[in-house]
Amino acid sequence: MMPKIVQFLLILVFAGFLVPLYAEEASPPNAEQARVEQRVRAYLDALKIQDLHTAYRMESGVLDGTLTADAFHRRFKSTASVLLDYEIQKVTLESDQATVEFSGTYQYPQLHEPTTMPRRAQWVLIDGEWYHKSGQRQAGAKPRTDPR
Repeated sequence: MMPKIVQFLLILVFAGFLVPLYAEEASPPNAEQARVEQRVRAYLDALKIQDLHTAYRMESGVLDGTLTADAFHRRFKSTASVLLDYEIQKVTLESDQATVEFSGTYQYPQLHEPTTMPRRAQWVLIDGEWYHKSGQRQAGAKPRTDPR
């Protein structure tokens, strides 16, 4: 039989290996990642119900004048697909930029069954809020100060 002090030391050593493993697994998710994911969900939920006004206000191009409301609405109205559902797989943060990987399930009028496709979206932190990164600046677009 082992002396009690040896048993105690073995337990401490064994616990020392387990605690860091458990602590990493049980640690709370990154708060900023959670903020990005919440914002992405609000954006995708707006697209799901075709609330283009709300989705448009979450575009970075609204703030820097690179995306007009008319252009945004035309882009979605000209697309025949409808977002039915989505699942966020991964949020990767790098300072004030985020890459969000998700799968989107879309209904296309020419297809009988919905189609699920992997997607990747870029998000950017502006004045403490996350915005979907809009495309390139359009000719004649002027900067706006109030996102409508």
